[in-house]
Amino acid sequence: MIAPSSRFFAALATWVLLFLACPGILGRDGAGIFALVALVPWAITASRPGKRAFLAEWAAAGVGNALMSVWSAYVWSGTLVFLALVPGFYVACAGALLRLLARRFPLAVAAPAAWVALEALRVLVQPPFGYGWMRVGTCLHAIPWIAGSARVWGTFGLSFVAAAAAGGLADYLRRNQRWAKRTRRPRTSLFFGAAPLGLAIALSVGTEPPPTVPGPRVLLVQPSFEQHRKMEPRAWQELAEESIALTARGIAEAGVPAPDLVAWGETMFPFPLAEPGLKAAFEGGARPPPWARDQLELRWIQNMEAVEQAWIGGRLLGPQGVLPAGTSFLTGVEHHALADGVIRRQNAIVLFGPDGRRAGFGGKVHLVPGAENLCGLERVGFVRAAVESVAGYVPDLLALERARVLTLRTRDGREFRFGTSVCFDNAYDDPYTVPLREGDLDFHLVCSNEAWYETSFEFDQMVAFSRLLAIETGRSFVRATNAGISIVLDPSGAEVSRLEAVPPAGRSASKGDRMVAGTLAAFVPVPTPEAARSRTPFVRWENAWLAFFLGLPVLLGFFVVRGGYTSFERS
Repeated sequence: MIAPSSRFFAALATWVLLFLACPGILGRDGAGIFALVALVPWAITASRPGKRAFLAEWAAAGVGNALMSVWSAYVWSGTLVFLALVPGFYVACAGALLRLLARRFPLAVAAPAAWVALEALRVLVQPPFGYGWMRVGTCLHAIPWIAGSARVWGTFGLSFVAAAAAGGLADYLRRNQRWAKRTRRPRTSLFFGAAPLGLAIALSVGTEPPPTVPGPRVLLVQPSFEQHRKMEPRAWQELAEESIALTARGIAEAGVPAPDLVAWGETMFPFPLAEPGLKAAFEGGARPPPWARDQLELRWIQNMEAVEQAWIGGRLLGPQGVLPAGTSFLTGVEHHALADGVIRRQNAIVLFGPDGRRAGFGGKVHLVPGAENLCGLERVGFVRAAVESVAGYVPDLLALERARVLTLRTRDGREFRFGTSVCFDNAYDDPYTVPLREGDLDFHLVCSNEAWYETSFEFDQMVAFSRLLAIETGRSFVRATNAGISIVLDPSGAEVSRLEAVPPAGRSASKGDRMVAGTLAAFVPVPTPEAARSRTPFVRWENAWLAFFLGLPVLLGFFVVRGGYTSFERS
């Protein structure tokens, strides 16, 4: 038996190691090697029964998860309660499952089966009952000889590698303990612990992303507006003027060839836009729901149309615009659209052609709980009032049902299909894998705004997600941010270009890559015509891998229940 306090601190040691492995803590890319041993304390203690085991592990995981996302306190410290309760619950369930499986199987098998199943479930279940942020495998993003295997089994596969390695090491460390009789054969445990790591190395070396050629030239515009400025509605013209001036300067500095696409980040266009036809729908009786933040009037919709025509069709595009002829424009924007007969707000992306007309529309699939929606509670009056008193607004956005694919026509007449996503989508796989399974795709583009989190390591976590998504899908990844890290990654996850501060005269080191105002011009690598229809094994087999990771503990548990304890003691 293990005392609750001993169990708590052992589990907490796991989270300290995971925190050190996390991107942005011991370096920009993190220290992923720690992830291979981080679960050792958890595996040793969680595999043994004891009083209040579930609660002790839940408490430790709650502290650890809050630590991994402590930057969320910049928005509201109450968010940490959610981070402690919800993700922590899944880890506590993983511990309970581990205690069942460890009755019959070595930790090198039981630990990855238990951990990854609950990690996958946590990501698949939508908030507020799930949470997709930071899997253990994410910490391995910058180790190419391991991360490359994500082309075959995704980030969950990397988590399995880390958990198996830790389980095998845990078996070895406790080989002389009386209560660990299964470790009479420590070499077997070491094999099961090392085999996934060896396979990851083999898959990383034996697979490769599709060959690429230079695709469209993009110009990413990052003004790095502090969030308090973005939240001030009276200053929208000022923000627009600054962004347009920065765009014009970026085009001049980019030289030739002129960019095919200028991209602004999440909600960077500072005035809301209306879906085409919304005016007619409003005149026909469509209205926002009574609990919506914005109760539109006809004049407001007309203003949206006028602003779109004057600022995007006039100031940015068209004969008098700052963008060169033939350049398209994409921006994140708050968007009002008709959905099921009512008018709802969306966190959207709109693509405009060189003529100033809309050429495509996308938006956010995974909304941030509490920040962008209240999971239905926005319909309750006292909840709305309480949230508005704390946050200053009511989160009532509507998610898109799926990620959209847009088509960009370049200045030389070529066409490229790219997937669109927004901010929190970046932590999930489906906005990037599903469109690729359904059709051809040349690259991914995410619009993001991380000004909420100032200069924290949240920025580095987002880049880690993007890198693994590029590897998983075999497609380049473009991050266009208002404030964050604007970057272009190729299909191997390697950096093509990153926006960083220009060092002052006489200094060799840049001051960093966050909250930097500037522009980034780069060619996006796209698959060759021969490789355009290629799909990575993970894209093709994603659902099969999910079924495996979720089903493995069920299968192992069947043998435990059917076979009892075999030769192992109840500890």
